[in-house]
Amino acid sequence: MHASGSRLILLTAPPYAKAGPPLLEGTDAAARKELLAKANAAAAAAAEKDPKKFGYRTPYPYYDQVMARYGEWLLTLNDRKNVWVVDLREPMLPQIKKTHGRDPIHPNGFGHAVMAEAFLKQWAVIQAQAGGRTIPWDIPALSKAPKVHPAEKRPAKGMRAFFYEGAEYKGKPTWVFAYYAAPKGQPPAGGWPAVVCAHGGGGSAYPEWVKYWNSKGYAAIAMDLEGHLPGGKSHHVEGNFPTGQGHKNAGPARIDWFGDRALPDKEQWFYHAVGDVIRANSLLRSFKEINPKKIGLTGISWGGTVVSTVAGVDSRFVFVIPVYGGGFIHRSDNPGLSQWFPPKNMTAAQYLDYRTKWDPAAHLPHAKMPMLFVSSVADPVFQIDIFAKSVKAAGGPSTLCIRPWMIHAHGSGWNDACEIYAFADSIVKDGPALPKFERPQTNPKTGMVHTKYTGDITEAWVYLTKSGGTWKSRKWQFIQCTLGKGELVARKRLPEGTTGFLVYGFKVTGGQRSNHVSSELVILKDKPSEK
Repeated sequence: MHASGSRLILLTAPPYAKAGPPLLEGTDAAARKELLAKANAAAAAAAEKDPKKFGYRTPYPYYDQVMARYGEWLLTLNDRKNVWVVDLREPMLPQIKKTHGRDPIHPNGFGHAVMAEAFLKQWAVIQAQAGGRTIPWDIPALSKAPKVHPAEKRPAKGMRAFFYEGAEYKGKPTWVFAYYAAPKGQPPAGGWPAVVCAHGGGGSAYPEWVKYWNSKGYAAIAMDLEGHLPGGKSHHVEGNFPTGQGHKNAGPARIDWFGDRALPDKEQWFYHAVGDVIRANSLLRSFKEINPKKIGLTGISWGGTVVSTVAGVDSRFVFVIPVYGGGFIHRSDNPGLSQWFPPKNMTAAQYLDYRTKWDPAAHLPHAKMPMLFVSSVADPVFQIDIFAKSVKAAGGPSTLCIRPWMIHAHGSGWNDACEIYAFADSIVKDGPALPKFERPQTNPKTGMVHTKYTGDITEAWVYLTKSGGTWKSRKWQFIQCTLGKGELVARKRLPEGTTGFLVYGFKVTGGQRSNHVSSELVILKDKPSEK
């Protein structure tokens, strides 16, 4: 298959609608495993004596356990190049009394509709990952330096406040409010490195964010992506003006999660958010004190999703750092996110548009610059499984930085991870690179997790979960690792029933931690949501 350049799509089998003889109430996992092993052995012996023992009309009583194990194995192939696995079994399980009639093997008409929906939900994602995507933005136009207009009503000490022109909205350019400042003193040879800062949902242009990057030796611009002027008094916003206040030349505001999906592309908020970020890059490149070859991008929460899409359409950025937010939002098991997608929301056409135009999953494979993805294992909005998918989808070098219990908030998104600035320095200031882990492996004989690594770490742990259900609710356990030269090994075997794990390391100097990095997330099996 690989030699011919083919792509392979595999489907898990639908469930067998009879559960087999019930187990005694209170049967634990070990006893259940032993019972099934005995049943399998007895069935194998019976089939050896009578090859016609089991068949369509007389299936093995625990046949659904066989199908479940087969489905779990198929799903382990999902990470391979040019291989996609669509899970038809999982969406049928909660509705199994409706998906099958008298025939427990073959789904009925409703069951086929559930399978078709599951396949179509994945189809556009597969197309996008295989290279199919739509770019609705006029990239050449957005790549030109925009006009700048004064903004006198929202000053901030030590920086410029202004509007710059964004993408057109209903026939005229939008005005995007922004704060900008460069570090004090003489710029280095070639100009200051610079960063574009994209806020999260409900946020705005924050002076504190600009100042923080200035303190690290970077010029920075932070703009409002929701058509508002800064308000309140958080993060050094001055004046205590009302929050969420628009202005006459604003673009569209955000409405929930793609709540404006019925509107034309150029009237949707996400279209303008991405365009505003590209335009901010174009503006910085026109400033004489900026080095145009050293401009990076970071975004927090919703801003992380925006910049993940930008990474695949604006190749001028030399690094991109999404914090908390990324792509594959439609793959989330968080009800707060999944509710905005089929079957509850979006027509088939809107869903196709979303997956091929807006979601970063369509664009990250085209992002060739270095990327650092920063989050926690328990982020309440963008779960670790979909965040890890974004890391793997990036077309260039990408690193996952896990700060295990990092709070999901704007200030934390630039204060709590020193790796953000170390990573930027490694790209534009010849600073040391962050450590790197290879995909962790499990020794089949010892059950110990091990992986190779490069870089400076003094401590490492395996973070694992045995939980099922939604990822944001899973409990995590830890196994410390022993560090060797370029390789680490867990001190205990991976517990039976582990559903997912990653290796996480850091450096401790004088009681302070730095160099937090993680391996990719290894998902061994996904348990059905526990409702």
